[in-house]
Amino acid sequence: MSEDFTPVRVMVIDDDEHSRAALGMLLESESYAVTLCSGAIEALGRLRAEPQPDLIVLDLVMPEMTGWEFRVEQKRRPAWAGIPVLALSGDHSPQAEAIDATAYMGKPVQERAFLDTVRRIEKDVKQKRELARASELERLVSLGSLIGGIAHEINNPLAFIEGSLDVLRRQLVTSVHPARLAVDSLSVASALRALERTKVGVDRIAEVVRCVSMFASVDPESDGPLNVHDVLEASLQVAENEIRHCALIERDYESLPLTYGNPAKLGQVFLNVILNAVRAIRGAAEGQHLITVKTRSTRGWVAVTISDTAATLDAAAQRALFDPLTSVATGRMGLHFGLAVSREIVEAVGGVIEVHTRASRGTEVCVTLPSCTEAVFEPPVTRRLERRVKDRVSIMVVDDDPLMCEVLAALLASDYDVTAFTSPRAALAVMLEGDIDLILCDVMMPELSGIDVYERLDQERPELARRFIFLTGGAFTERARIFLKRIDRPVITKPFARKKLLDAIQQTLASASRADEPRIESGS
Repeated sequence: MSEDFTPVRVMVIDDDEHSRAALGMLLESESYAVTLCSGAIEALGRLRAEPQPDLIVLDLVMPEMTGWEFRVEQKRRPAWAGIPVLALSGDHSPQAEAIDATAYMGKPVQERAFLDTVRRIEKDVKQKRELARASELERLVSLGSLIGGIAHEINNPLAFIEGSLDVLRRQLVTSVHPARLAVDSLSVASALRALERTKVGVDRIAEVVRCVSMFASVDPESDGPLNVHDVLEASLQVAENEIRHCALIERDYESLPLTYGNPAKLGQVFLNVILNAVRAIRGAAEGQHLITVKTRSTRGWVAVTISDTAATLDAAAQRALFDPLTSVATGRMGLHFGLAVSREIVEAVGGVIEVHTRASRGTEVCVTLPSCTEAVFEPPVTRRLERRVKDRVSIMVVDDDPLMCEVLAALLASDYDVTAFTSPRAALAVMLEGDIDLILCDVMMPELSGIDVYERLDQERPELARRFIFLTGGAFTERARIFLKRIDRPVITKPFARKKLLDAIQQTLASASRADEPRIESGS
């Protein structure tokens, strides 16, 4: 019998009660997990509702639906087509033996020959599972190597940019002559503020690179004591663009002792769970969704619970999450973020990973790890940046990033009157009632997307929708990619040069004015 952590599942489809029961008992005596079906129609229903079997034992001659007809239906579904089939028939005709199946046996079945055939197919199933796990691990190693190379290429220019900024700041402060200070104080302050914004941007990039680089540390020798909060925050940073457009993140952290493991591998576990929650939320009903990350420590253990507000999973679907073959076919695992490898990583350090259905709605995944110190470490402090709104043609800037709003205001302030909003809902309320000449709006925002803002404006104030320019750091959803391809509005990709932004503004203002002229003339 296979030593794999998941027993091989066999579905027996036979309308003969005695034959079906005998085959079931024979298979169960060899520790197979058996599902008995009295007909092909019942079997199709179970395939839709339950985890997929690893092998189907199929009687060919049955009322209502024959084995041949069942095979036609099975092949129509990509998720079922690859399930191996052992066909059985009392009809030894060439037609029966010609069935497109993994193996064929005539009835009555000889027990030894039947079990030998099942074991041969089981061996193939086990090899496929091993291949699936090896493929996933190979993908992680390749991803780690790729990330390590990218991080290296980013860190080099970051180093000399940060050094140069420090030199510029010190020179600017020390080279200002006291006699000119009163005259130049505003320009000096503006220049220093620009340097400070740039430094914050560089620090943000460096933090992203640090977090992403953690996933490149796949060397077993890098195992050691680690702070779970550091790994969690790195995983959340990597997944931030996925999360922020469909859900809010709520952190509930306690002080924790260190645990033992590999930060890259444990980070991959947390990232898998987080991204699966994101996929589930995207497939759930509309609404304000939440992903909650909670940490607790009790008697030598560290527990991390990640929960979502998507639809709940039944018991069969929960079991399927940890199967290396079937988990990737479920809706929650749509992009192959299966938890089979995650479980192996957690269990390798003496931990446990479990999935629970929440009482209200959604699913939670709990990762429990042994602690390796008695000392506890304070959780990280989250910080928020304040919004800055700055005051000539009037331009509204809408971007959920406060620093992006501030930079755009600084870039445009010498030529335009700029009002900046980090809340798209607040900005939309002003758009619908206020007098604005042009709008610069980010595409991807968590509260309300730029697409939603534009579509609302196009319905209620189409003349203002013609004065709309999109800003984007990348279209991360299929809806955004399709929308930006078909829309006739300008799209400015971040990062951008000031001249490109000014050219787009001038062209949009000129085009909107020409479009307004016929309506003005007709009303005169």
